Amino acid sequence: AAMLRAARRPVIIAGGRAVRAADLPALARVLDAPLVMTTNGRGILPPGDPLAVTLSAPMPETRALVAGADVVLAIGTELGPTDYDMWEDGGLAIPGALTRVDIDPRQALRGHPPALLVPGCAGLAASALLAALAGHAPAGGGAVRAAAAQAALAALDPLMQADLALLARVRDAVPGAL
Repeated sequence: AAMLRAARRPVIIAGGRAVRAADLPALARVLDAPLVMTTNGRGILPPGDPLAVTLSAPMPETRALVAGADVVLAIGTELGPTDYDMWEDGGLAIPGALTRVDIDPRQALRGHPPALLVPGCAGLAASALLAALAGHAPAGGGAVRAAAAQAALAALDPLMQADLALLARVRDAVPGAL
């Protein structure tokens, strides 16, 4: 909580093990932190949320967002090669302080070494962090940083845009779909 309180450009990366972390959206808002959702983490924030980054983690704009963060909270994600295409170029650059929340501490020590490891459930950790950050006044600018990454969606090729439009229609037509 102290690392996140001191952050000026925090980013949250959330994976599939964080989809049921009910307090994670509120935590992102308290921190004013863009929330990058991996493929398995989609739906943690609703479509159109100003802090939502749905652009895949390997995209240059998402990587730039993460690289520009002074603190990265990775919660419920392995930071594994399938989400980040690490076999392509050696990995996701995280020059800021990395805090990892993972139920398996051994898994959390693989890959990029965290500055702080919090072994535990994503939901319980998000709730505890939210409580610990009550009254926090963030530096601001999170929505602007998230929008800069999301803007790359408009530059995707027309075929990919059509695929995304189809998926959005399915999501909008099926109640409760992520």
